[in-house]
Amino acid sequence: MSDYENTEQTVNLKTIIDFIWKSLLKFWWFPLELALIFGAFYWVRAHKSFHAVYQTSAIYMVESKTDAYSSVYRNATTTAQVVNSFSYILNSTSLKSLVQEDLGENYEPVNVSASSLGSTNMMTLTASGSDPVVVYQTLNSMVKHFPEAAERIVGAVSFKVVDVPMIPDEPSNSSGEMAQAKKGGLLGGILGLAFILAYALTRNTILSTDAVARRTSLECLGQVEQIRFKKREKAETPPILLTEERMSYGFKESYRSIRTRLLNYCEERHAHVILVSSTFPGEGKTTSAVNLALSIADSGYSVALVDCDLRKPSVYQTMGIERGKNDLLEVLNGTASVEKALQRFQTTHLKVIAANQGIEDAAELVDSRAMADLLTELRQKMDFVILDSPPVDLLTDAVALANLADGVVFVIRHNYGKLSSVLRGVETMYESGKPIFGYIFNGVEHSFVDTVYRYGSTGSYGYGKYGKYGKYGKYGSYGYGSKNKAE
Repeated sequence: MSDYENTEQTVNLKTIIDFIWKSLLKFWWFPLELALIFGAFYWVRAHKSFHAVYQTSAIYMVESKTDAYSSVYRNATTTAQVVNSFSYILNSTSLKSLVQEDLGENYEPVNVSASSLGSTNMMTLTASGSDPVVVYQTLNSMVKHFPEAAERIVGAVSFKVVDVPMIPDEPSNSSGEMAQAKKGGLLGGILGLAFILAYALTRNTILSTDAVARRTSLECLGQVEQIRFKKREKAETPPILLTEERMSYGFKESYRSIRTRLLNYCEERHAHVILVSSTFPGEGKTTSAVNLALSIADSGYSVALVDCDLRKPSVYQTMGIERGKNDLLEVLNGTASVEKALQRFQTTHLKVIAANQGIEDAAELVDSRAMADLLTELRQKMDFVILDSPPVDLLTDAVALANLADGVVFVIRHNYGKLSSVLRGVETMYESGKPIFGYIFNGVEHSFVDTVYRYGSTGSYGYGKYGKYGKYGKYGSYGYGSKNKAE
């Protein structure tokens, strides 16, 4: 079993916080979306299950018609007796029959309750049901026939209206739709945050060069921070190239540093053909290959950049150049010469052989005699040859190309792939037998803890207005041809 199979990144509190913060930045929309979905579901459920209840009430004065008592106590006692006996009276067959006769076809069960007002001879009758008109009619009928039904139990009584009932115009109960929607939204938001937390704690991606150093002797050639351009209306995002005026000083300095280290390795090993690869797509491999070639060309060396990712070529897009009539495929098929395929990029010492479209049987061409002959010819014509290859994790093309190169530069993107997977990709490249000069740590972003500390200490963030590298206007342009060694 490989030494890299079961390795895990050492996780400390700072790393955990950084994982959570970056996961929040990436999936901030997920809790909101779940909150909206759950909130809408709970609202619909509350709306469909809601049954409106209409309620009306009236206050009556209960008076006894007997002469056994003549005080208010007598009437209060009678009221209490009526209230206590009301449930029995209400359920009596005689009262229900009388109410049913009054309402006729409109009759339907209605809840009616009674309560006394303290120690007075006042009583409140309240009726509730699903039909406001029936509720009103039922209460009036109850009041009309109640004395007759009550007389058999508590003696002769009479009702005097103090507060007449009204037909209810709106339900007495609430659907609770908004309350349920808030409840659902809260539940959805919590579930979304729980997903982000679980995602963050299981990511185990590479957040620093120390993580790679602990598992391998691979050297970091340099770190390139994440590029963010300020959005401008009706302005296209410029390509991420050293030749662009809007590129920051820090970005250019990163590639100068990488170039210096790489050229030292090349001089020691007499290397001229360099393969640039990565474990996964999307790690910035092509952008790194292009800018590495531009940086070496800036030193005055003649450089050829070859887009060897024949399945998904992207050099021409990354560099913002048009597809040429003669591309790599035509050179390998023998229908175009190397001279015709080489396109000079602007006024630099860099020439490019691009691939115009992807093909299925790329492996055969990559590992062909024609490719070997092409690189042999480019060795004779140019000082350095940079090969942009497919990612290692998906295809064997990169390993086949490495056999034709003198060394490999690996690209590892910050917080992108899992450490164990990246290390397996590095090991796969080692199997080619060619030296790996080092890796470019690409797309580096400041950790959340460092950002908070920096902001709290200095009151600012990053390096300036454009992205994290500073405003380009302070540093001038990135010149070329200062050490002309080749035409």
